[in-house]
Amino acid sequence: MMENNNGFISTRFYQVTIWIWKMAYLHLLWLGFSIAGLGLITLFPATAALYGVLRKWLMNEQELNIFQVFFKVFKESLLKANLLGYTVCFFGYLIWFNYHYLGVISGLEYLSIVILWYVLVIVFMFMALFLLPLYVHYQMTYFNYLKASIIIALLNPIKVLSLIITLLLAGAAFYLLPGLIPFYLSSVIGWLVMWHALRAFKKLDTKRLQLAQQDIDKAKKGKLSESLNSSTYPM
Repeated sequence: MMENNNGFISTRFYQVTIWIWKMAYLHLLWLGFSIAGLGLITLFPATAALYGVLRKWLMNEQELNIFQVFFKVFKESLLKANLLGYTVCFFGYLIWFNYHYLGVISGLEYLSIVILWYVLVIVFMFMALFLLPLYVHYQMTYFNYLKASIIIALLNPIKVLSLIITLLLAGAAFYLLPGLIPFYLSSVIGWLVMWHALRAFKKLDTKRLQLAQQDIDKAKKGKLSESLNSSTYPM
């Protein structure tokens, strides 16, 4: 009995150490590829690649070549991930600009800009959280990615709140243990985001299947009705 317990403990310990190594390796890959282009053209593709690896892990594809998967997604993401990433940056710039503009206006104009500012903050947050996870999970057009990131967040307020709370807790942990930042920052943050995103995507997929099934049922009923209407009956 003792030997079985020791075997179980040693196996679990081995699995934990493997995960610690994998998460550190993934972060270092992200860091290296991000720095390679000074962040200007490689930051967002590297982040997409990070999410691509994490997505496979969370979907139980454990035995994979981390570098191979990372590099494949990175290459495929050079154009679209940058386009999506800099769209988020553009919204961030609008938030910054309007925030400073609020200090020099008043009256009705102030109220209008304040409302716009809060809308931009919400849109920015939704896009920042879900845009790149969406990119590595679905094949869509540019504008559909933007719309879907907002729709998914609106349909999953509890998951968004849970994600924000866990990110704040992770931030607090990194603040208390800054030595972990050079080895685990991106992989831990990415894992939390992708974990919540996949659950939100699952809810969306279930809803899409239900709607598709309803369309099929309606089509079948329509065909049956047409068939009955066109039938001839003996007098």
